[in-house]
Amino acid sequence: VSHFRLPFLKRWVPLPLLVAMDRLAQPTGRWWQFSPSVFLRCRASWEKPLAPAGAFFRCPACGEIALREEPDALLCPGCGHRWPHRDGIYDFKPG
Repeated sequence: VSHFRLPFLKRWVPLPLLVAMDRLAQPTGRWWQFSPSVFLRCRASWEKPLAPAGAFFRCPACGEIALREEPDALLCPGCGHRWPHRDGIYDFKPG
């Protein structure tokens, strides 16, 4: 992951210099994230109970967990919102 992805920089700054600048900038990720991607080190917590079977997703609009699977979406019985999925990817962005 590069901090310097701007096409202008890639075109005019020599690659070895971009690599050196990235090496200098990488340790700063602990304090701030200026790169386009951020990697996290996460651990599973077993302190909370597992979600009930069939309740993998929760409605972002109202919090309902009993979403109903339809051919092209998940339907929330709580608020009626339809959360589409295309090519196996669920889209929970509002709007």
